[in-house]
Amino acid sequence: AVVALPVALPSDFPSGTYYRNGHAKFYADDGTPCIHPFDADGMIVAVTFDAHRKNEVLFRNKYVETEGYLDDLREGTMTRRGLFGTMTSGGIWNNAFRTSYKHVANTHVLHAGES
Repeated sequence: AVVALPVALPSDFPSGTYYRNGHAKFYADDGTPCIHPFDADGMIVAVTFDAHRKNEVLFRNKYVETEGYLDDLREGTMTRRGLFGTMTSGGIWNNAFRTSYKHVANTHVLHAGES
């Protein structure tokens, strides 16, 4: 989406894209919360600045589609435990003796490809 800025960027502001990865989904579809932000699913955010369009930026975002994220989406529940204390949906008895943890992909971005 193109976002209008309240003020124009400085004339020497560089063109390019700023990428950010971070935690973004803090609840499963059934309402089960993430206890710690680092247990939340990751999201990539891209903000593109264009030297010829000083009053707007292009904003894009997308969840990182890890196996755990896709399982949660399909099941509508928190299907794996988080490393920082988040439990799966269903309470403490549903979490007893579970040793599989969710990879949330919310800490860094690597560039791959031609451009």
